[in-house]
Amino acid sequence: MLQRIEDALERALPQDAAIPQPLLSAMRHSLSGGGKRMRPRILLVACTHLGGSEEQALPFAVALEMIHTYSLIHDDLPCMDDDAVRRGQPTCHILYGEAMALLAGDGLQGLAAEILVRNIVDEKTRAAAHCILTAAGVTGMIAGQCKDISGDLNLPEDEFLMLHIQKTAALFSAALRAGGLLAGVSAFEAEALRRAGLALGLCFQITDDLLDAADNEDEGKLTFVARYGVEESKKMAQATAKRAVEALTIFGERLDAIQKLALLIPGRTI
Repeated sequence: MLQRIEDALERALPQDAAIPQPLLSAMRHSLSGGGKRMRPRILLVACTHLGGSEEQALPFAVALEMIHTYSLIHDDLPCMDDDAVRRGQPTCHILYGEAMALLAGDGLQGLAAEILVRNIVDEKTRAAAHCILTAAGVTGMIAGQCKDISGDLNLPEDEFLMLHIQKTAALFSAALRAGGLLAGVSAFEAEALRRAGLALGLCFQITDDLLDAADNEDEGKLTFVARYGVEESKKMAQATAKRAVEALTIFGERLDAIQKLALLIPGRTI
């Protein structure tokens, strides 16, 4: 599955794409930078294991990964987190400059929207596209990032949790829910996928924060470790993983791969 995702990303942004240089190089550098491709894989598993078509789901998986990648490019900029390295490689703005990195992020965001719109052919695909774009938008991921840059370590607990739900968990939730929508799940099942995805995304973020704390990379950031400490954060990671698993029990064994993933996330080391 991972190779199919990589091949689909390559087809979506080939070397000879009609995009000016160095914009194309900057976009490709970030999109081909490796990573676990967790969000598109979750979308494909949800769709295919619930009876949908991988061929129809692949463009949505590609668009989702482009959205995630654009958010990383912008997150790495000096005006945000100011990171020089990601996944062992220089970040986009280090190689291409801040202005081109900004455009590369914009370009991937716009291209993702184009892909989604081109692949709306019925109510299922319309619902899936809407799900992804809403999760990535001004009430989802962007809203979370807006709150994150405030740096307010004294946020009320509900606002702190909503920040991470919007910034990180929303795209995980969209991956699961959009996959299900493409497969034609019921409204009840779509809601279960939404809740499972939010729990899965929070688990991923908490674990990320624990890893950053171990590497001393969380200073001054609105992380779970900064707010709750290491031991409590570990308990929260386990609890959110369990919530994700429980939300998916209505599907029987069809989404056991996602349930197993949820239980593995708190123990990850990279």
